[in-house]
Amino acid sequence: MAAVFGSPWMVQARPRRGGFAVLALILAILSIWPRPYHASTLLAPDDSAAGLSGLFSGGGGVNLVASLLGGRGSIDADLLIGRSQTVFSAVAQKLHDQGRYRGMSIEKLEVRLRHKVEVESARGSILQISTDDHDPSLARQIIEDFVLVMRQRLTTLSRDQAIEKRAIARRSMDDATRLLDQQQQILNAYQASHHFSNPITQQGFSQGTEVLLQGQLEAAQVTLLTLEKSEGPDNIQLQTVRDRVQVLQRQIADIQTRPGAGSVESLSRVNPEVAEYINLLRDEGFAEGRYEIYKRYLESLTVQEMAAPLNVDVIDPPFVDPQRHFNPVPLGLLSLLVILAVIAEFYFPTAVKRAI
Repeated sequence: MAAVFGSPWMVQARPRRGGFAVLALILAILSIWPRPYHASTLLAPDDSAAGLSGLFSGGGGVNLVASLLGGRGSIDADLLIGRSQTVFSAVAQKLHDQGRYRGMSIEKLEVRLRHKVEVESARGSILQISTDDHDPSLARQIIEDFVLVMRQRLTTLSRDQAIEKRAIARRSMDDATRLLDQQQQILNAYQASHHFSNPITQQGFSQGTEVLLQGQLEAAQVTLLTLEKSEGPDNIQLQTVRDRVQVLQRQIADIQTRPGAGSVESLSRVNPEVAEYINLLRDEGFAEGRYEIYKRYLESLTVQEMAAPLNVDVIDPPFVDPQRHFNPVPLGLLSLLVILAVIAEFYFPTAVKRAI
């Protein structure tokens, strides 16, 4: 230990300072040369564009404003997609096809990209993709390829989701169509067998509309319960059905509060035939309500599939930051060297004297 502290480099200030100065100069040069370039982009993945609200009521703009204000949206899912093996593998393949990294396999290039490229949430639902490279054109190309692959991946997922939902909704729609046809046939047969078209009207009551609305309300409530179990609170279909339930409730309440309006229950007690007709009419309203709900849902899925490519708002296109950046490893070593030099200047001479 005494030999170390007693070395000329440690004891004499001039060699010690000269050595630190030479090392600091080398690290300072390596910190700025070769010059690193920082390329990045800002994206706002827009799931609302895949629904009716996104196409007809400007869902993309609403989602963008919410993102800028810090709304979370679906940023966690978007981060998983952006960091997925599928995306990195596709970007590596594109770079390889473009003549970049020819001497590297796709697998090794994918590993390198995972160390070079950062996919993170910048603020709220804003997605930031960035990278550093000594070649500015390569840095920008990597970000451009990531944006393109992200668009393609989100489009594929959105379309696949719409296709799966369409298959399920189509089966439900077929069941609702058969049920509606069956109820209409039963109602028509009942009317024909009793030789009247509308016994409710013949009895002097105006409850036919109320009965139909009650059936449609029951269908809407059943659909609402189903959607509440499977969809999130912000789902556009769920909001549409919820609004439909409120509208039907207001219409029924309006009919019941009209002057001279009788009740359906009292009407059914007057005539057994009317009671049977009321039940059939209510069943038809239920079937018609289900049919209309699934019809509108299928229309929304068609729009979702058409709007699948409208899945990302590019806030900042891929660009290379004009500000100068530094190589992090030499810069970090330079900082440690400065700290060591300060310690050596004030601590080592005293320690050497004590050791000697």
